[in-house]
Amino acid sequence: MKKTSSIMILFLLLIVTACGTHQEKNLDSSSKASISKNLSSEQPINSEEKKGNATDAGQSMKVVAPKEKAIIRSEEGNSLVHADWTSGQPDVELPLQMGATKAELVLGMDHPNGVKTLVVFPSESTGWPLDLSSTGESEAFDEFGELKAGYRLQASVYDFDHDGTNEIVIAAGDLATNAETWVFSFTNVENFKKIDPFHQELAVTGQSYITLNGHELDVPYGSQGLFEAYKYVDKEFLTSVK
Repeated sequence: MKKTSSIMILFLLLIVTACGTHQEKNLDSSSKASISKNLSSEQPINSEEKKGNATDAGQSMKVVAPKEKAIIRSEEGNSLVHADWTSGQPDVELPLQMGATKAELVLGMDHPNGVKTLVVFPSESTGWPLDLSSTGESEAFDEFGELKAGYRLQASVYDFDHDGTNEIVIAAGDLATNAETWVFSFTNVENFKKIDPFHQELAVTGQSYITLNGHELDVPYGSQGLFEAYKYVDKEFLTSVK
């Protein structure tokens, strides 16, 4: 009788142990499933969106001219002008962040004549003028290099290739029949006093105003809503062959 009771007790202990082990496995599986579900429900990081937000530095700068007086505009027609100067006015200064380098763009009257488009590097006590030469004869400036009456000289910073370093866009126009545009890229150099860090990437002439759209700069011409699109690819502007 005692032997039978011992066997029964041992049998019951085995059943209880097996049930406990089964419950632990179920709980463990349930916990893992819950953790996996929570992880999979998290929103992934959109790397393209993050890249776009991080590199369009020029878009967050203060716009200083209304769209009806802007030679440089967005695709939607909004002003992208960050510096605006007309002949006879005091110099206009625009703080710049060229990569890791702080600088300042100055637009104004040069001496003894002409206009000033100078980028100053305060930490280096030096500056470099932006070359406004082009292949054609300018209608925005007279024979002395002075900005003509009715014209505006404007500047914008815009990251065409989304590399985190803005390009500088300079435009001179009358907001009607003539708009001349120059784009300059920046390269970090070892000695700002000896090496010009700016390179003229584009010099074009169009009508009324230009638009900046992603990697493109669009220049209108003619009277039928036509425009020439210049796309910035591998550090140079390309246009379609006609």
